[in-house]
Amino acid sequence: MPDLSCAVTSCFYNKTDRCCKENIQVEGADARVMNETSCGSFRPRRGDSFVNMEAGTPEAKTSVHCEAHECVHNDNCNCVADRIGIAGAHACDCKETECSTFSCGCR
Repeated sequence: MPDLSCAVTSCFYNKTDRCCKENIQVEGADARVMNETSCGSFRPRRGDSFVNMEAGTPEAKTSVHCEAHECVHNDNCNCVADRIGIAGAHACDCKETECSTFSCGCR
């Protein structure tokens, strides 16, 4: 499982740049560049809440189901990168996020 760093501070699951979900989904089946990917697990943080108690505990290692078939880190829809970054600091929707580790091995 990759070491996940998440810069999407507007996400419900983000706690100190880590994800509180046990697994996330990276979307972008036809992606050729980073901004054609997104975090399908993004959920907007509502209101002026404290870090959401129900979100869970952040973990460094997170299972990543990856639909970006052309990414060099994708092995049978699993991310095998040592580290992965999710970007989109002020995202309001999953399409405003991206996998900053995506690297096209375009076949």
